[in-house]
Amino acid sequence: MTPRPGLARRLPIPAPTALHEATDSYLRRLATLNHIQFNELKLHLGLEPHREVHALAPANLHRLAICTGYITGQLTATLPELDPPHLKSGLFTRTRHPACTRCARRHRG
Repeated sequence: MTPRPGLARRLPIPAPTALHEATDSYLRRLATLNHIQFNELKLHLGLEPHREVHALAPANLHRLAICTGYITGQLTATLPELDPPHLKSGLFTRTRHPACTRCARRHRG
């Protein structure tokens, strides 16, 4: 059963996405920058806290857009797992990777 979160609120520190970053990696970085637990962020987005994040339903993607201040088009352009054509093809199942530490420092927000 998916949790029922309250109203989505913008996080104090919006982290820019790194090109081709894995969704899970971006959410972990976003949680770290905002000093909240990763599972707490997932609950805020309406996700189950103990499941790995690959794709987001449209409602969850909309909540992520509200939380970060980025439009959904920006998020899907840089996070390949969120782009619907790629979800069907499975192209990124083997190429998922977290952002490198140098890139993460550069895109801290």
